[in-house]
Amino acid sequence: MNEITTQSNRLPVPTGAINPDDPIKELPRILRPLIDEPTARLIQFLRWGGVLPDDRKKQAIKVLTDLWHKWCEYSQRASDEMIKQTLNKIANTFQVRPPNKPAVEMYCGALSILPEPVFKAAAIGVVRKHRYSTIPLPADFLSQEEAVEWIESHEQTNAWLETFVARQQVLLAT
Repeated sequence: MNEITTQSNRLPVPTGAINPDDPIKELPRILRPLIDEPTARLIQFLRWGGVLPDDRKKQAIKVLTDLWHKWCEYSQRASDEMIKQTLNKIANTFQVRPPNKPAVEMYCGALSILPEPVFKAAAIGVVRKHRYSTIPLPADFLSQEEAVEWIESHEQTNAWLETFVARQQVLLAT
């Protein structure tokens, strides 16, 4: 738990909060796994115009900077090596030959748009749903719920978070 929102010194719920009881639900879905409840309360408080006392501003800047770094790390594309290893595991699971080198390069090109955690979740979804003794196609991975959500919302979420963190760092520094 960060020092900004300890239980004994909790931030008030700001007027206008969309979900006062669960501030994590106010955040973009793909950010939720990265954010704990105290950080979500801080974001909610700041988003809705809350003003922190001077003695808590430095810690708030650190929390937001840490969140940005966590997001950047989470967003790193899946490596070609990890995609190759996963394809080999899937081939073994379905007892088929793994794709040849040119095909693996195509898979890597198509699937490396996903960050590693999203790719892993998509691969597990593919193994659960794929019904044939064949190697699943890149589209099978990219049609998994986690992958679709990432593809549809990561750029917007990235822009929102980057703008929010940068703006708050400036406001908190004054």
